[in-house]
Amino acid sequence: MDNSRANIGATKSYRLMKEHVGGYHNMAASVSDFKNFQRDIRKHIRGKDAQMLIENFKRKQEMCSSFFFKYEVDDKQHLIRVFWADAIGKKNYASFGDVVSFDTTFSMNEYCMVFAPFTGVDNSKSCVTFAATLLYREDTESFVWLFEAFRAAMSDCDPTCIITDQDPAMKIAIERVFDSSRTRHSLCMWHIMKKIPEKVGPTLAQNEDFMSEFCNCVWSKHTEPEEFDEIVTLIDHKRNSKMHTVRYHLENNSAECTCKMYEREGIPCTHILWVMKEKGLKSLPAAYIKTRWTKAAMNMPMFDLGGNLIEDTTNMEAVKKKVGHLWFEIFTCVSMAGNNEDCLDDFMKLIDGFKQSLLSRGNLQASGDKGKQMETLLDFPVPEEVTILGPNKSKNKGTQKRIKGKREQATEQHQKPLRLYRTCQQMATHDSRNCPDKVGY
Repeated sequence: MDNSRANIGATKSYRLMKEHVGGYHNMAASVSDFKNFQRDIRKHIRGKDAQMLIENFKRKQEMCSSFFFKYEVDDKQHLIRVFWADAIGKKNYASFGDVVSFDTTFSMNEYCMVFAPFTGVDNSKSCVTFAATLLYREDTESFVWLFEAFRAAMSDCDPTCIITDQDPAMKIAIERVFDSSRTRHSLCMWHIMKKIPEKVGPTLAQNEDFMSEFCNCVWSKHTEPEEFDEIVTLIDHKRNSKMHTVRYHLENNSAECTCKMYEREGIPCTHILWVMKEKGLKSLPAAYIKTRWTKAAMNMPMFDLGGNLIEDTTNMEAVKKKVGHLWFEIFTCVSMAGNNEDCLDDFMKLIDGFKQSLLSRGNLQASGDKGKQMETLLDFPVPEEVTILGPNKSKNKGTQKRIKGKREQATEQHQKPLRLYRTCQQMATHDSRNCPDKVGY
C-alpha cells in the first residue's frame, strides 16, 4: 500500500496500518522504519535509478505500443535528457492540443534536472498533461531535441499556439522546429505580469488604483493589440462601457462579433447568441459547436496521423486493478464476518492454506525480504547490470545563488521588521556585526 499517492506521511501511514492489522502487536515494523523506508529505497536503487527509469519505459512500450519515449546519454553514459508521452497524453493532445503550455519553472530533483510538462486545457477547462521531460541543460540544443521528440510523439502534428516563458534558448528552438505559419509562439502572461512592478517603478507599483486598472486592461478579453498602447496611456478609460457590433449573414446563419471571443476561444459569445435568438434560430449552427468543448471529445476512438489507433492503457493497469479489487474483497469478508469467531476462524484457515500453497512454489518468496518489498512498491525489479548511469548534478537556472540587484536588496531590507539592538540602542534592521555606530565600521 503506497500511501504517498494520497499525500499521507509516514506517521499517519503507520497508524492506518495498525488499524488494518488489528493493533500494534501485529505490526512488523516501527514508526521509525516507516519514516526511514524512503531513505532505504533511495539507498537500494542508488546508481541504478536511471537504468530503472529507461527499463520501465521499455516495459511500458512493450505493453502499450502507443507509449512513446526517447532519451540521450553523454559520452560517459550519463543520462542527460529523457522525454515520454503515454497513450492518455497522446489522446488528450489529439483532442485538446490546439494550445500547448510548456513550463520549466517546476521544482527540480536531486540531480537538479529540469522537469517540464507539456499541458493544455480540456473540454471542462481543466488542466491535462500531454507529455513530460527531464533536461540536464536549458540550452538551445536540448530544447531542439525536446521539441523534435514532442513532434515525433504526436505524429508531427503541430499545435496552433505554444506558450512559454521568456527563455532566449527556447525561443530559438521553437523557431527551428515548429513552422511559424502554423504555430504561434506566445509568452506566458504570469511571467510578464510578475515583472510589471519593476518596469513601472516603485511609485506606480504602489498605486493600487493604477495597478487595478492596468490589470483589468491586460486581462480583458476585449483588448485589441493596437488598442493596448492607448489604454495604457489613458489608464482611466472604462472598458465596461465599450459596445460590441455583431455582423449577421442571413445566407448561412453565421455571425461575427467585434469581441472575437469565438475566434479566440472557440466558444460563441453572448452577443452572437442574442442576435441568433432574435433572428428566430431554434438551435445553434453546427459550425459553432467545436468538438473539443463537447462531452464526446474523449469518447470517440483517436488515431494518429499515420492512421494508427491510439491504444488505451487498460492492459497496463490490469494487475494493479486486480490487486486493489483483492484487497477490497478481503476487507469486505472481514467486515461481513464481524465478531463471529467461527467465520473468522474459517477465513483464517483459508488464508493460511493459500499462504502455504504460495510458499511451496519455488518462484515465490515470503514478504519478509525488504528488498523484494521495495521492488514490489516500485513495481519494477532493480537491474543487476547498469549501462545507463545517473545524471551528473546539473547547474541550471535557479540551482545556484543568484546575484541580487541593488533594488531587490533595498526592497528586502525595507521589508525586514525593525528590532532594538543593544549596540546602538536603535530600532533598525542591522545587527551587531554591521552596525553603523560600531567602532571600526
